Amino acid sequence: MFKAIISTVSFSFLLAITSFGQCAVNDLTLIPTDCNGDGNYDLIVNFNAQNPDNDFFDLFINDDFFAFYSLADLPITIENFPDEGFIVPFVGICINDNSDCCSVNEFEAPSCSNDCEVVITVLEAHDCDADGNFLVDFEIEYSGQGNDGFTVFGNGQNYGNFPYGQTFYTVGPFKGNGTSVYELIIQDV
Repeated sequence: MFKAIISTVSFSFLLAITSFGQCAVNDLTLIPTDCNGDGNYDLIVNFNAQNPDNDFFDLFINDDFFAFYSLADLPITIENFPDEGFIVPFVGICINDNSDCCSVNEFEAPSCSNDCEVVITVLEAHDCDADGNFLVDFEIEYSGQGNDGFTVFGNGQNYGNFPYGQTFYTVGPFKGNGTSVYELIIQDV
């Protein structure tokens, strides 16, 4: 007959639970640059990612997906930022494939309008000369203009190129017959 001795061995395990922390996107900074020559601006985007699940992030502009980037590329510059006319556009960042790890921030967009506006504020005709012709003086107010001046034309004729900044301008001659209507068109160069 055999006698079996069974002994009970007790083991204690120290279970170390390491908290890896939750993913977070912090310190999202959005820095618009000065306007460039074509009426746009660039946007510099930077942030800190805490415990990201992967090495990539998605960038959203005004709630629309814009692009996919590597965290290693931070900070990034978005050239010709498409603000779609928003005065205060916003940018959202989410760690790729993790909609619980996001941040949103907004910024004031610079005014880069290339809308040139030239308004004739004073228009005066000279007296007719001996041949029945007259000249016209005009003053203008302007904004958003280029650096190369403007051209005045109308009635099928180019009256010349002029620099901005003069007190008044003179164009002509026009035939002074008392019935003709003349047009002056100013176009930024």
